[in-house]
Amino acid sequence: MFCSQVRTADFSDESGGIGDLAWSPCGTWLAYTRHDDPERSRVRILDVRDGSVRDATDPVLGDCVPSWDPSGNFLYFLSARELEPTYDSGRFGLSFHGIHRPHAIALRADVPNPLLRELRPPHDSDSSSGGSDYEDDSEDESESEDDESEADPDAPEPIEIDFEGLPERVVALPMPAGRYGHLTALDDGKFMVIKYPSRRGGRVGLDAPYYDSDFSDSDSDDEGCGGGGALLRFDVRQLKTSVLIDDGVRSVELSMDRRSMLVEKRDNYGCVEVRAYKAGAKPDDEDSDGEEVDDTDPNRRSGLIDIENRVDVVVDPRGEWAQMLGETWRRLRDEWWHPGMRFGDDGGACDWPGTLARYTKVLPRISTRHELADMISDMVAELRSSHAGVYTGDPGEHRRRRAHSPGHLGADFVWDPTQGGYVVTKIVEGDVWDEYTGGALRKPGVNVAVGDVLTHVNRVGLGAKRGPSAALVGKGGAEVLLTFTAGLGPRRPLRESMEFGAGGDLAQRVAAVSLADTKDESNKKGGKNKNGGKGRNKAVNKYVPPPPPVTAKKSSKPEDATRKPGTRFDVRVRAMHSELDARYRDMIRDRTKRVDALGGGEVGYLRLPDMERTGFSEFWRHFPDEVRKGALVVDLRGNVGGHISELLLAKLAQRPLAWDVPRRGTSLFSFPYGQLD
Repeated sequence: MFCSQVRTADFSDESGGIGDLAWSPCGTWLAYTRHDDPERSRVRILDVRDGSVRDATDPVLGDCVPSWDPSGNFLYFLSARELEPTYDSGRFGLSFHGIHRPHAIALRADVPNPLLRELRPPHDSDSSSGGSDYEDDSEDESESEDDESEADPDAPEPIEIDFEGLPERVVALPMPAGRYGHLTALDDGKFMVIKYPSRRGGRVGLDAPYYDSDFSDSDSDDEGCGGGGALLRFDVRQLKTSVLIDDGVRSVELSMDRRSMLVEKRDNYGCVEVRAYKAGAKPDDEDSDGEEVDDTDPNRRSGLIDIENRVDVVVDPRGEWAQMLGETWRRLRDEWWHPGMRFGDDGGACDWPGTLARYTKVLPRISTRHELADMISDMVAELRSSHAGVYTGDPGEHRRRRAHSPGHLGADFVWDPTQGGYVVTKIVEGDVWDEYTGGALRKPGVNVAVGDVLTHVNRVGLGAKRGPSAALVGKGGAEVLLTFTAGLGPRRPLRESMEFGAGGDLAQRVAAVSLADTKDESNKKGGKNKNGGKGRNKAVNKYVPPPPPVTAKKSSKPEDATRKPGTRFDVRVRAMHSELDARYRDMIRDRTKRVDALGGGEVGYLRLPDMERTGFSEFWRHFPDEVRKGALVVDLRGNVGGHISELLLAKLAQRPLAWDVPRRGTSLFSFPYGQLD
């Protein structure tokens, strides 16, 4: 019998709303997550027979993701109840890297404590573990068929729940606090859960995608997305955790008969794939013949499902664009801060239906996906609100962008026809110690100066119509050979050029050894040995003491430190993917020096490019030094926004509560540390 009447069983006005719906195996109960406020949620149970709703948990920080034990003894869920702070390694502070852990609710008062291991005789097969999860497929199938024949599938016995004192029967299972998701109950007192790794900071910068070596989604590895996590299986009877899949798992779902699981994961190349395995089983590394399972071959052992050859999707771009426009309009209508569609500045209301009608007339003129994004952005802008924008979708993998990126040298060039090359007019320094954000011509051993002339790249000559940019197309991150003609510009002395990332005296001694080897080779070619004959000298295993530190004598300098104007020389460098961050770093240094000079050493300068990870990094890189000057100029020009302003404002607004006067070192500093006077 089907009933067409729809009634509201529960609701939540919070943005998280109601989610994580989980039906009991008998179909009598529905467990779900309900948000009480933006930061706290609880697990509730709905009795579909009479529509009554009861609280299953009394949250401390938040409960979510319920899943029913098929035996009817427990309701598993994730809960945040204990906080385990970790000290910040950069600045004084504490943070929480994972707050959830699996918990279990005893559904009846007579269910024993799961933390007390069940006493089992030695002949009980369930107490043993080991062997392949695929060894007893035929036996499992026969047993399940017998069970199905004995049980009546049309009359399942409902799970009994003692609601009196139910929230008090919560037990934290022995798993460490972390970032978990997709908790899924299995048969025989087991469940699966995905444990995501702690958030990895990753590189920051104005062009950070070029710097992330493993191209992982550092900012988007939340539950169910990003790089994924490890699929774990926990045995409640044995209180034991097993790793089914090491990493890359994004989600897991059980089949209707609970005998198979569908795993969504990322492969080694970052592509999403779907694999099917036996429920709760660890995939075999070897087949029955002892050969390694080919993970790329879609078959029963690998579990890989060949979706590309099974599913064909035909998309009508114009039809899809019309749907995207309508969906964007509808979501804003349903989720806007004011049901009357008042402007973001509260200076009136927008005719939202009329807005859709106007932009629908423009839709036939759209010819590309980016034009559609521009049009939708214009429609959203009609609401006159900040933090309401449009993304163009997946821009493609970073590795593709990086593979075709042009190379940069971190310098400005001007074509000089009289010298037949490009004259270096400026060399970008950046963070010279860093592989990615330091100027390529400022690395150890390069020693290129302003005024030198670049004539060849990889032995290919440059001309008025083919400059360095054209010669470096596709060379981002690659090693290139540059040919220069020495100019009249001042060249860095040996000690300074060798100290950039190389280590001072040690670098000079290494250079001296290289010079000595060069002289020995030249003497061997034209000299005589001890016996008076020409040829090679025999190697002598004799200890040779290291040469003394190089002095300022001209004879002890490498040739590149005393290049004369007009001398032609080659240098090998690694072309930069981007010089944006290097030039930005030079700009910050120049502005800091200028503000310091104009302020008489009593005014600091601090620029924040955004209110996200890069801005936070820039703040703590410069704030401790600049705040000591007494006054601080915070430059927000061009700031692209974000969500960390409250963290920075709290620090800037803090006033000194006390002063520390140490016996040695700094004579006076504030407490809390780093506050404006």
